[in-house]
Amino acid sequence: GMRGDADEGDQRALDASDVLLVGRDQDVDVIRRPWVAVERDGVVRFEASAGVVVRNYKLSSNRLSFAIKTPRPTKITTRELAGALSLKIDERATKSVVVHHGNVVFAISAGEHRVVEVWQ
Repeated sequence: GMRGDADEGDQRALDASDVLLVGRDQDVDVIRRPWVAVERDGVVRFEASAGVVVRNYKLSSNRLSFAIKTPRPTKITTRELAGALSLKIDERATKSVVVHHGNVVFAISAGEHRVVEVWQ
């Protein structure tokens, strides 16, 4: 159905063999994991300091967006784009973000969040 197709598209977008992008019934497996990293083209593009569930990971030429769910406060690192960054978490502009050589590091609280990076 529609739901399965969307999930397959997400898998390809991130091109990871990892179980990072999963259906709700598998959430608990991912949440138990202590750390998550996703690699593409030999570069780690996404890291989380705790087990997380990521959905709808979408990358374009100047924008990265995804939904994320975590049972505890978690440090996220992304390495996808470069330039001047505008980061929003749950529609709110976030100032507490570090950008260093293309690495974007920020913290999220426990729960479900929507993250959007826009690059100029």
